[in-house]
Amino acid sequence: MTAAPKVTQIVVPAQLTDEQRRLLVKYVRLPRSVTRAEWVQALAAFDLLHAGRVTWGSETLTFQAFYLRCIDTVHATVFVEELLTTTDAEVDGAQLAEKYWKQIVTTLTSQGVTGDAVEVRALLAYCLYWWRSFSKGYIREVAVFRDLEQSGVAFEAHDLRDPAQRRSAYDLTVLGRSGDVKTSTYFIHTTRAFPLRCDFYIVRLWDETVHQWLDLVLLKPDAWRELDGEPTPCTWETVARVLPTVAQVLVRSETLVVVLYAEWKARVRHKQSQQEATNYD
Repeated sequence: MTAAPKVTQIVVPAQLTDEQRRLLVKYVRLPRSVTRAEWVQALAAFDLLHAGRVTWGSETLTFQAFYLRCIDTVHATVFVEELLTTTDAEVDGAQLAEKYWKQIVTTLTSQGVTGDAVEVRALLAYCLYWWRSFSKGYIREVAVFRDLEQSGVAFEAHDLRDPAQRRSAYDLTVLGRSGDVKTSTYFIHTTRAFPLRCDFYIVRLWDETVHQWLDLVLLKPDAWRELDGEPTPCTWETVARVLPTVAQVLVRSETLVVVLYAEWKARVRHKQSQQEATNYD
């Protein structure tokens, strides 16, 4: 049996600041210890780390290529398949993601990714960040898909077992409109997310006033008009105070309608029942 390749050198981009290096070490030790204020710098660091270099056996790979080869290709599909067998996607899924991460760390350690050097911590932080992003994203998707089924909302979803479909431009279609499932609203604050490609986004917004998550749907105006109703204009910072009234915000020159997830489901079911009655007639 051929011995598994070893990591013999790790090089991080020179553009990383001392503060970003500190945050990477902090993140890999305890992800939740990174504050909201620190996340701007931490996310910038993860973006820079795409171009980091890993000498793995006889190959030199970017951090991104190393993650795809050693973690995504090996663990992603089997994780999703096991996730789909869980009873409670969010509770059981979180435990499942942690189980797989421990396996990943064991493998990385056996390949030589060990020690307290900043470069080692940076590679581990990068792999942990993208594994958590991946697993949280699909845990949320499975939970939403199951909820839509139980709520009687007709939809078509991409096949989570298929790596090619997991990389599709959208996660589901409802009433012929393309949609995406997000774990938060962070994407609307990043330039690279624009212009928004989907008609609607099922998201969660942290409401600081009541310290709880709000389940929302963000829709482009055309998609909202199909469901009726006149939204109330507001800023993104005040949207939680406008809800449960349907809100309208302007983000990076794009107009978005914001509606509670439960309200959106009710309107979709009503619209679909109207269409079914018309088709039956």
